[in-house]
Amino acid sequence: LTFVVLGSLIIGKGLFIWAFTRIAQRFWEFEASSSEVMTLALAAGIGFTVSLFVASLAYAPGALQDGAKIGAALSLIAGPMAMVYARMFHVGRWSREIDSTRRAVLQ
Repeated sequence: LTFVVLGSLIIGKGLFIWAFTRIAQRFWEFEASSSEVMTLALAAGIGFTVSLFVASLAYAPGALQDGAKIGAALSLIAGPMAMVYARMFHVGRWSREIDSTRRAVLQ
């Protein structure tokens, strides 16, 4: 159950946020690259508070509840994953650093 909760939070939330953002871009005009959307989707995979609350309501105290809570706690790795992804694909602050380096080289 631990890995089901973890996968649901990171992969499930990330996939649906990415997909629905892409669908929304067809109806409303806003610019967001795939890398930017994916970085936000990964960061949204942190499902700590609500997941812990739901796990405590959904399962009786014991092994299942503990596994669900551990999975929710492990979802905190989504934050560092989003930072690594952003750095790899030059999103946000890292894109500005690269642009300023390019400008310095070109001058």
